[in-house]
Amino acid sequence: MAETGYLLTVALVTPLSSYFKRKLKLSTIFLTAIVLCITGCLMAACTLNFPMLMTARILQGAGTGIALPLMFNIILEQSPKSKIGMLMGVGGMVVAVAPALGPTVGGLVGTFMPWRWIFVILLPFLFVSLVCGLKTIHQITPTEEAHINPLHVLCLAVGFVCFVFALDRGGSAVTAVSNGDTSATTQCVIAVVLLLIAMAALLVFAWVSHRAFSLVRLTVLRSVKFRWHLLAYVLLQFVTIGYGYMIPNASQLGFGASVLAAGVVLLPGALLGAASAPVSGSLLDKFGPVRPMFTAMIADLRAFASKR
Repeated sequence: MAETGYLLTVALVTPLSSYFKRKLKLSTIFLTAIVLCITGCLMAACTLNFPMLMTARILQGAGTGIALPLMFNIILEQSPKSKIGMLMGVGGMVVAVAPALGPTVGGLVGTFMPWRWIFVILLPFLFVSLVCGLKTIHQITPTEEAHINPLHVLCLAVGFVCFVFALDRGGSAVTAVSNGDTSATTQCVIAVVLLLIAMAALLVFAWVSHRAFSLVRLTVLRSVKFRWHLLAYVLLQFVTIGYGYMIPNASQLGFGASVLAAGVVLLPGALLGAASAPVSGSLLDKFGPVRPMFTAMIADLRAFASKR
């Protein structure tokens, strides 16, 4: 549940990045993100109960949701055009290191240390990032007067939260049906109601966005190419994050592996994916998007076929 709260907070805060970038200096945005992450780590390391841990993860999620778009905005805004692909790949590698090292570090900490140390270990990296960022981040474009529509934020929050809990209740309904539990109908009704609320909130968000830009320019969805690329990226994230949860759980619950073994099993593939990000970015700069994407998809399909 705490991890779901973290990911949900990241998803909610990330769309606010356009507003922050127009309104605030880059150094201010970066400092806010780092302070939120450090505060969350300290609170999680000293947590006394689950609500305190959840609050800590929400703070960390807010910091991550601010920092990730900031990194890619700086790359796109301040990099030479001939090297944007490679530098975006480096940024993608930084993001991909998390699923590569996270389960492994978690397995090591869970095996040899108290679980709170997973948050203590992060603090030196955050302080180093703080110093490096304050010294190297420069403001290229001036800030401007920007306003945010509270209804946008409210609709986005309600839509995302209800959608996530609808998926959770739907999973509970499937589990209840498989176990012959009589609560399956209730769980299914709750899931449908939450899904309808989520759809309504997101439709209101889209309607308000067409009337006045505040967070996301939905006009980009008019591009057919953009819609297909967005769909492919979303599906890829479903697969990547799903495997990141399924494989360690299956290793522990299905095969009786230790916490350490369950964490290490993800390491080779995740490290290879992280290391290939700068390479794929360089290929994008040199050959364009078609050949690298088709090569990757063929490799994925061959791997899937071999598993079957």
